[in-house]
Amino acid sequence: CADVAMLADGRILAVGGTAYYSEPGNNLIGYGLTELEGLKTSRAYNPNTNTWTQMAEMNFGRWYPSTVTLADSTVFVASGVTKLIKPIYPQAPEQTGRNVPQTETFDPKANNGMGQWTDNGQAAQRSLPLYPRLHLLPNGHVLYNAGGQAFNPVGQSYDQPVWNIAATYNPGTKSWSDLAYAGFPLTFSDAGL
Repeated sequence: CADVAMLADGRILAVGGTAYYSEPGNNLIGYGLTELEGLKTSRAYNPNTNTWTQMAEMNFGRWYPSTVTLADSTVFVASGVTKLIKPIYPQAPEQTGRNVPQTETFDPKANNGMGQWTDNGQAAQRSLPLYPRLHLLPNGHVLYNAGGQAFNPVGQSYDQPVWNIAATYNPGTKSWSDLAYAGFPLTFSDAGL
C-alpha cells in the first residue's frame, strides 16, 4: 500500500503504507473497531547492500499515495488516506471524508542523507484519487492525467468530482494549473469553461 520512486543514487524510496489497529473497546465488547492507518513512513532500499534504511517521516500518513522523482532529484508525493475506514479527523474537520490533499517534497540529501519532507503549502493542495496517475513532464512539471484508484470501502471522497480535472503541478511555484475535464472537449480559460 506504499508507492516507490527511484532516487538519483540508485536507491529505491518507498513511502506510506498501512498499519492496522483496533480502537479501545467498551464494557460490552473488549475490543474496538478496526482501522487501517496510512503511515508517515519512508524508507530506502539499497540494491548494492540488500538493506533497507529508515528515512525521515512524512508530515501526513498516506495509504495508496503516488510519488514522482522530480528533475532536481527530489521526490514529490500526493494523495493517500490517513484513516481508511473511518476518515474522521476532529482536529482537522476540513480533512474529514476525503483523501489527503496536502502534497510534500522529499529532499534525500538533507539531514545527513536521512532526507527531509517539506509540506508544499496551501497552493500545492489538491484533492486526488488514491494512487493518482502522476507523470514528470519534460518541462519539470508534474502531470495529473485525471486517473487513479477510486476505491474506499465506505464510499469515496466527498470532493471526488474534481478528480476528473486534468492538471499540472509546478514545483517552482508549488501550485497547480487546471487543464481540462477528462473525456470532454472543453478547456479552461480565465473566464471559466
